[in-house]
Formats: sequence, structure tokens, C-alpha cells
Amino acid sequence: ISDCYLKDGQARLFWCVPRAGVAVAQLQANLDYACGQPDVDCGPIQPGGTCYEPNTVASHAAFAMNLYYQVHGKKSDCDFSGTGTFTNTDPSKFTIHTDIFYTHLCFFFP
Repeated sequence: ISDCYLKDGQARLFWCVPRAGVAVAQLQANLDYACGQPDVDCGPIQPGGTCYEPNTVASHAAFAMNLYYQVHGKKSDCDFSGTGTFTNTDPSKFTIHTDIFYTHLCFFFP
């Protein structure tokens, strides 16, 4: 989860998710790319994982894209070849604390 401080001093949280209307093939490519990085743990979206359900390419891609963005310390953007965007609406169904520094968000993504 990224935070951004606005002029009013309030923090706003942002998540990296797929844009609406992105083709399944592109979502799969984003998923494959993000999960192919050695520092991105996509275990929770594997069968039996805590974020496997809902078992859709869109939900798994949203998880992977956000995790990729978060792991890279916001040094990368959320572009994913024009298919990613930020939202300030929490897309997670629940948060799983994997250690004191890190959380996984399991997404319900249409």
C-alpha cells in the first residue's frame, strides 16, 4: 500500500490495480511478469494459498501487480504497458500479515 501526503496533510492510500477493460491475455502477461520477479512472492495466489480465491486472472493479476509495485519500493510505476492504474479505494477482501513489515492484500477484482 502506498501512501501519499496531500496539501491538507492527510495521508491517502493507493493500490496498483489493472485498468478496467484490460484483456485477459494482457492481465495474464502482467501476472506472469510480476510473479516472475525473484522478489515477488506470489505463493498466496497459488492453489491452496490464502489469496487463491477468487480464482480469476483479474484478481490474481491485481494481487501480483500491487505486490510488484509495493516490493519495488514505489521506485517503479504502476504502468504495466498502460494497463495499470492507481486506486485509493481498498480493493482487498482482507489483509494477511506475513511479517511485521509486510502485508498481502487479497483482491476481489471484477
